[in-house]
Amino acid sequence: DPRVRDAARLCLDRRQMAAALTEGTGSPADDHPISEAYQFFDNKTPLRKQNLEEAARLLKEAGHGDGVEVELVAANNPAARERVAVLAQAMASQIGLNFKVEQMDNARYGSTIWNKGVKCYVGNYGTRPTADAILTKLYHSELGIDEGRWATPETNRMLDEARATTDREKRGRLYVEFQRLSRDQGPFLIFAFH
Repeated sequence: DPRVRDAARLCLDRRQMAAALTEGTGSPADDHPISEAYQFFDNKTPLRKQNLEEAARLLKEAGHGDGVEVELVAANNPAARERVAVLAQAMASQIGLNFKVEQMDNARYGSTIWNKGVKCYVGNYGTRPTADAILTKLYHSELGIDEGRWATPETNRMLDEARATTDREKRGRLYVEFQRLSRDQGPFLIFAFH
């Protein structure tokens, strides 16, 4: 249910998570993989703030007013994945979204969980050289891996059009539009860049 994912988005304190996970060297993220280091970063949309009241309302609206348990798998490599799971678990529990954290070795995680579309898990990505490279990898169903199983013909078209145009302004508009769409409706909770 998208409302459960939206509740999870709203219960995270992104600044606190970024500071704790990167020991002050990273920056908070807003549920899409484009950081301020990228040429087409959307600097007009304010960072989502924690809103526990709205998160609890959404969870209740989704039929989980008494809480819900969700399995969250974290591989043991890199070690930050386990820290992410524990922080998310603590923050989400405030609204009754109870992450049951399962830690597993990286080989098992890679062969049974990652990109299999079966469970909620803590991912870890390094940056790519361009907005197109990271967005296509994560979100395009034909040219990438569509890791969140979220791609549609329209989202593929947006990425294809941004990649193909030689008009830098148009490319920037399309990437900003995609960042906003993936921030608000996408499959990932991305809260820190390191």
